[in-house]
Amino acid sequence: MFENELFNTVDSITGWAGLGIRLSPELEKAVEVYETIRWTEVGHAFDIDIAKLAPADVESTIRDFAQHIITAWARQARLSPMGDAKLRMMSMSAAHIIKLSRQFAPEARDQLAVEFDTHAQAYTEAVQKLPEELTSESLIAAGPDAVSAYSAAQAEVEHLRQVRSWVSDIRGIPGLGVGDADLVLNVLRPSGIEQLHRLDAALHGNVDPVLGRIDPVFAAAVHEGVEFGINLPAESHRIRSELAYSPTIEFND
Repeated sequence: MFENELFNTVDSITGWAGLGIRLSPELEKAVEVYETIRWTEVGHAFDIDIAKLAPADVESTIRDFAQHIITAWARQARLSPMGDAKLRMMSMSAAHIIKLSRQFAPEARDQLAVEFDTHAQAYTEAVQKLPEELTSESLIAAGPDAVSAYSAAQAEVEHLRQVRSWVSDIRGIPGLGVGDADLVLNVLRPSGIEQLHRLDAALHGNVDPVLGRIDPVFAAAVHEGVEFGINLPAESHRIRSELAYSPTIEFND
């Protein structure tokens, strides 16, 4: 990985706590070391307190200031030894974080699953109260209970989307990004090829904005009876591969 890709991946990993993931002690320590290196200042400005400058010190101060400027010009072309050391240490620290996060990913998924399952159930119950052909007209015609259920579905879908994005993000971790990106299967587990085809169609189809706000793929999953569940990239790849050769598969949690 290039350094920028390496650092961007680590930035994504450090954001896991925002989803409620409690990092392992080893990974938490590695992130702390990385952040310390990252924010260590290695290029100090030349500090002149002109109010305290004595006449006798003017010439030596000018010479020191000139040397500082020369050094600064040289650094524009290449890193200083301190800057180079910092960059190398950041790279080593980032690689260590990525190694630990790759090992920790299954546990992170299991932590997320507790709250995800709750939100998925609430979302499912809300969508089941909505018209199957969802538009603004059909929603209003269905009455106040349906409107209330729609609001609940909108609230719940945000968490489902956050977790789906987390699965997409961990594809950037070397060793976890198996196969092509598969947005449909990040958090869904179709048991049959027909279910998968309907989910794929929902992802790429043109939908009414009212349906779009509660996510057409998730809504299709509810209507088709598809199980919600967080899949690591290798698991998503396995599901699609197996359904390509078998009409149905079973999940054992």
